[in-house]
Formats: sequence, structure tokens, C-alpha cells
Amino acid sequence: MVRSALLACLLFASLSPLAADELDKASWKEAIERLKNGLRRGRGAEVSAGIARVGSDNSARAAETILEILPACLEYDIYSVAVDALAGIDDEKAHKTMRKAIGKSKTAFPVRFLLVEVLGRVASTRDAFAEILADKDTRLALRATELIGERRWEWGVSPLIDRLASLERRDSESPLYGAISNTLSGLLGETAATAEDWRKLWEIKGELGSLERPATGGSERTVVERLQNRRPDDHSIIEELAAGDIIVVKGIYDEVELVLDALGLPYTLLERNEFNAFELDPRSVLIFNCDSGETSVNAEKVKAFVSAGGYLFTSDWELQNVVAPAFGNTLTMAGATDEHEFPIVPGEHVHSHPLLTDVFPSNPFELKNFTWHIDGASYTLRCSKTVEQLVWSDDLAGAYGGFGTVAAVFPFPPRATGSRQGAVLHVLSHFQKQTDPGGDGFALQQLLLNFIVEKQKHRRRR
Repeated sequence: MVRSALLACLLFASLSPLAADELDKASWKEAIERLKNGLRRGRGAEVSAGIARVGSDNSARAAETILEILPACLEYDIYSVAVDALAGIDDEKAHKTMRKAIGKSKTAFPVRFLLVEVLGRVASTRDAFAEILADKDTRLALRATELIGERRWEWGVSPLIDRLASLERRDSESPLYGAISNTLSGLLGETAATAEDWRKLWEIKGELGSLERPATGGSERTVVERLQNRRPDDHSIIEELAAGDIIVVKGIYDEVELVLDALGLPYTLLERNEFNAFELDPRSVLIFNCDSGETSVNAEKVKAFVSAGGYLFTSDWELQNVVAPAFGNTLTMAGATDEHEFPIVPGEHVHSHPLLTDVFPSNPFELKNFTWHIDGASYTLRCSKTVEQLVWSDDLAGAYGGFGTVAAVFPFPPRATGSRQGAVLHVLSHFQKQTDPGGDGFALQQLLLNFIVEKQKHRRRR
């Protein structure tokens, strides 16, 4: 249905009046036909060629046509060619069209995301970055911040400082505030405590023209290295961890402790039969490896731990062994699965959740590569209203009666605040199944690391 509507739009575009600087009628028709055929046949190369050819028309109609078809092209590798095509159009009306499109919240998110880079590459539209950095969809602001740092756009430094100043007054704990601070540090090679300090530093650096320092960054072989590169303040939290801050209970079907070893994180390891007698501290993160359930776990003890502010991480069969016995119908088993690998996306309305930071690629055109391996006899999740569905799979939902939640988190007690509220994070499958940097990007490891970081931040606010 979507592609049919797009084909109709392309047909309408092909009948539009011809301006003096546009492709002739035959060439425009050929470009539109290439796009239509590529979409109809599902051939990414033809779609890319069509986008490039349409872009060469250098007109508002070219921009409108490309923007119209982008939402149907997420499965193809067309991001770069679309950016190049749109950024290469120097028609003033086209620039107004693109700026208007990114300003509309109703515009499809992938289109808005792509336009952030396009507008940054077009000199006459760079002033739009002030609005992008303040957009209600923080994914756009984060992308703008990321691009200014990656591309080392000098013109973007002042808008970043201005946005930092506004966040300083209202939301200095937001991920955007940290991202802007990290980007400014990478660009200017120094650190500053306030937006005013950054402004003074930029006045000095700008006058000297000293932006020759190489972009920051480095290896990201692990999620901890990723954290160090992208969120140095959060990485400093990880460096302060002690063995008592993470408690791991052994299981039969997974070994989270091996992941923690690989990441260099300290922890205390318990045998399953040691847990009920172990004295828990609600300042900790408690992790249960997937187990058969033959050794019973004191559910009331788990509930009391989380009720006092503890953070609980569980996977797969621990839904039945630990979570459901401790928290009743909050999160329960919906049914069993066969072994599959399903595409995954962020859950609806939770894109900016701190637990999802760096879990998925920010570029929606890259999400097509993200999958999650689910074992046979895993439990699909039935979520109550207090549960936030962090990771979702349409394919999983289609195969198992609409239950497509892959990772879920809920606060407990639900109405508690501050230090009196703990959290439970549960995921399908096992760590040993989520080890493909090209397929899942270590999404499960990143979820756990974010959970640990959030717990430490929670402790600091107590």
C-alpha cells in the first residue's frame, strides 16, 4: 500500500511543469521510471541510481520526490546517495522545502534524520541547526551534535554552546547535555565547567583558528571502550565500581560473569544455592543467569531487594524462576518460542530512554542489520501497564500472537520515588547468543552496561 502511494506520487511528479534549469522531459521521465522500477522490484541498486538521477534535476521537484520515497527505502543502502543528492541541489525553493520538512514533527523520522546532515552541508540552511538542537525529538539534536563533532564543523560550535546554556538552566542531567559537552571537548581539546566557560574558550580558540586537533575517538572493540569514547563521564562511573556493586548468581544456560570479565568489570559470584543466605545490599545490581529452576530462589528476598532500591537483571527462564514469583503479574510468560533470529528495533516511544543509549545505531537506515537470536523454549513476554518495552520485534510479534517484546524494564514499587524505587530489566535469550557486532552490535551487553551505569547514577542522587 505504501509503495503504491509512492508510485502515484512519482507519476504526478513526472507530469509537473518543466523549469528552465531542470532535466528535459525525457530525462526526467527516465529518472522517475528508474525509481519506480527499483521500488517495484525491490532492487536497491536501481533505487540508488534513480535517487542520484532525480537529484541531478537540481530543483524543488527533485527534493520533493526524494523526500517522498525515503520512508519506503529503509531496507536499501541509500542513505549516502540520498544525502549527496539532496545536498547537491542548489535551488533556493528546494532548500525551503527541505527546511520545512525537517521542521514538521509529522515528517517521517528517517527523513528528518537524514535532513540533519543535508542541512549541515548546505551553507544557506546551517542556521536551522539552532532549531534542530532544540527539537522535541532529542534523536535529531543528538544527531546534529554528533555530526558537528564528526565533521568538525566550526560554524556549529556556537549553536552547541547556546544549546548547552539552555540545558544548563533546565536539564543538565539529560543525555544531550552530556553529548554536547563531550563534543565540545573533542573539538576544542579542553574541558569547561559551564556554557559561559565554553564560550570564552571558543572566543580564544576561534581567533587562533586552532581546530587542527584530530577528532577524538578510538577503538570500540567492547561496549566499555564505546562508553569511554562516547560518554567519558559515564565511563568514570564504571571505573569506580567495586566487586560488591554487582552480584552475579550462577545458572546453567548462561554465564554473564564471562561477559563481565571480558569487559573488565568487578563482581561477586554466587552459586545458586548460596543466594538465599547471602546478605543483599540495595545499592547493588543483582544479576541472575538463566537456570533450570531446580534450585529455588527466595522470591520475597528478591522483591525486598528491589523494593529497597536494588536493580535486578534477568534473562530468559528467570522470568518464570525469579521475576514472576517476586513481582506477580507485572511481567509474565506469554508462551514458548522456537529458535529464531529476528530483526529488532527500539520500542515505541522509548527511543530516548537512558537504557537504550548506544544500543541501536542512531541512523534508522542502519537498523535493518540489527537482529536478536532467540533460543527454542524462550518465553515471550506479557507486559503490564507499568512495564516499558525497550526492544521490540515485529517479526517476533507476528510469529507469536502479538507478543514482540524482546527487552523490558519496570520500576518497583511503581509509585515510589528516589532511593525507594528499584528497577527490573528482563531480556529474551542469552549473552552467548548475542555476540555479533554486525548483527546485534552487542546490544544486550550495552543494555546491561547502561543498567549498571544508571544504578550508579541513582546511588549518587540518593
